[in-house]
Amino acid sequence: VRHKTLRDKDNHSRFRVCKIISKAKAKQANTPESKVREEFAVLKQLDHPNVLRLFEDFEDEENFYLVTETCRGGDLSEYVKCLEPMDAFTYERWVGKVLQ
Repeated sequence: VRHKTLRDKDNHSRFRVCKIISKAKAKQANTPESKVREEFAVLKQLDHPNVLRLFEDFEDEENFYLVTETCRGGDLSEYVKCLEPMDAFTYERWVGKVLQ
């Protein structure tokens, strides 16, 4: 779900995305809800150009809800699957750039 928010100081529209994570799927992965909440708390503190910004999180009995900035580049795991084979040195440099 994508929503337009209030305008920023330069009068530009901002968009936010709400991602829904099923608590049942977390349970299937043997991930305690407390660990999920802990991860959200850490993500909310991060401010890095290569990490999706998490603004808010909330939950009900069935799901966790994450309000994030929009991500226009697609899914990183899908991108990695499509990469051409490369040697370890090149791969390490590529990962270094992503994490920079």
